[in-house]
Amino acid sequence: MKHKMKWALVTGGCMRVGAYINEQLAAQGWSLILHYNQSSTQAKTLQHNLETKYKIQTRLWQQDLTICNCIEPSLKTLLGDNIHIDLLINNASIFATSDITTSTLEQIQNNMSIHLTAPWILTQIIAQQNKKAQIINILDANLAHRYTSKSAYFISKKALETLTELSAIELAPIIRVNAIAFGFILPPSTQGNKQEKPIVKSEMNLMQMPIALEEIINTIMYLQNSPSITGQIVNLDAGSHLKCPPYMLKN
Repeated sequence: MKHKMKWALVTGGCMRVGAYINEQLAAQGWSLILHYNQSSTQAKTLQHNLETKYKIQTRLWQQDLTICNCIEPSLKTLLGDNIHIDLLINNASIFATSDITTSTLEQIQNNMSIHLTAPWILTQIIAQQNKKAQIINILDANLAHRYTSKSAYFISKKALETLTELSAIELAPIIRVNAIAFGFILPPSTQGNKQEKPIVKSEMNLMQMPIALEEIINTIMYLQNSPSITGQIVNLDAGSHLKCPPYMLKN
């Protein structure tokens, strides 16, 4: 008997954590929609590597998530009538300094588009399929604290937290919606700037350790294999939601 092909879409899925998640899903036999914006070279390399190594099907989806009115027609054209997304992971993110008084309109709009509007539109697309699926939104464990120097980021991620809970209610029982709130996993891509001080182990969280990448896919699979879980936010953070990490207080 032929097994049903499972398709997953991880936004921002061709670099850093997103690329890692896609590779782990590929290793488990998932077919993948590889989303990227400007990282065309990385996306094509990842596609080649995953198809060659794991013999899976992939589709490349180039889309700037700040151009929100193009998301639905662009993705639906790619999907056609044959691809049903079984797992959506809203992972794409930007992380730049912007406090309340100095945030530009562009910063505010870009953060809201990537962290709220795009996930909302993608949630609607999954709902329109009217088939069993799961949505996992990637949050930040430090939303529990008032971290002001990344205001546009934190406010928009807080909105995504609310979207997670409301959509879990509205889309049940067909679609489950959960979230994983990351703690310190990888240094921000901006940390290559010489003005940024490296984060020492004792500043990361209560356990004084970064989160191992393996824990991310383990948590995703736990949620995927637990059909009774919806509307939950899993803190994958070594305790940083309980106590604000020292490195955050310096920013």
